[in-house]
Amino acid sequence: MWKLTRDIVVYGIQGSGKTTQLEQLVPQTDGRLFYTGGALRQRAACDDELGRQISQIINTGAHVPPAIIATMLTDFLQKVGVEQHAIFDSPARNLEQQKIFDEIMAQAQRDFVLVVLDLDEQTARKRLAHQCGRDDKTAAAIARRLQEFAEKTQPVLENYAAAGRMVLRVDAAATVSEVAQNLQNKLLKNGILV
Repeated sequence: MWKLTRDIVVYGIQGSGKTTQLEQLVPQTDGRLFYTGGALRQRAACDDELGRQISQIINTGAHVPPAIIATMLTDFLQKVGVEQHAIFDSPARNLEQQKIFDEIMAQAQRDFVLVVLDLDEQTARKRLAHQCGRDDKTAAAIARRLQEFAEKTQPVLENYAAAGRMVLRVDAAATVSEVAQNLQNKLLKNGILV
């Protein structure tokens, strides 16, 4: 098992295989995964005030307010503690969320590196169109999701790079196993995995 030397924040356009790569990476490390969508669904199943509030928001199709996500992230970091590192799945998808995430991470005195799974939009469209069984895979939904990434999430990545944050880029157009190997090699080369 690999040991993380700092937290990792993973980004990738829809279709880049981010979830697949995280499913392979996390069990090979001592890190804990924070996936906002999964954390929200898990919390919504709790029969308490916050769980019911999140459930109601999700059921209406609305976006969960940043303050609730901030609370969940803070709770997660307290559970992880200072000795263990975390792997975050796109915790800030726009500039407002980035500001909140950065404040929480700074307050918790946590250092992190960004990993970006790079994939061109044309390949992303093809991959998403071939996935079946999800309502969000229609042509219009795919276009909306890719546009949202370009307009809202890409500026977050640019902010981090401009601020001097370490950004490791991995070509996500390769096969799943090649991407996994390239990701592991970059993390090892840069001292993120030991």
